[in-house]
Amino acid sequence: EDFIEAHSWKKLYIRTCQFLYSKHQEKFVSFINKTYMNGDVRDYFSKVTETMIEPFKLDDNLFIETKFDANTIRDLIVKILKELGHNTEDYSIYFRADYNPIHRL
Repeated sequence: EDFIEAHSWKKLYIRTCQFLYSKHQEKFVSFINKTYMNGDVRDYFSKVTETMIEPFKLDDNLFIETKFDANTIRDLIVKILKELGHNTEDYSIYFRADYNPIHRL
């Protein structure tokens, strides 16, 4: 079982994409040409950064958009997992409690 640690939704999305890309490079690159895997206004997967707001370089020929809210990241991860043939029930996110006094009510 693989474990990805991240301290933000953006990092979680990036690290999940990195992990899945390492397992499914060709399928992941194919997202560039699939309109249902991209946004209506901007690309989520592209070979160039001009169509993105906050691109992250996944590989020499692949950038992913990372400017998303938490709900969109959740939805995208589910969409990517399904497109790559993974069962979404095999992917879990665990939250760590923050007991720092500044975050207590």
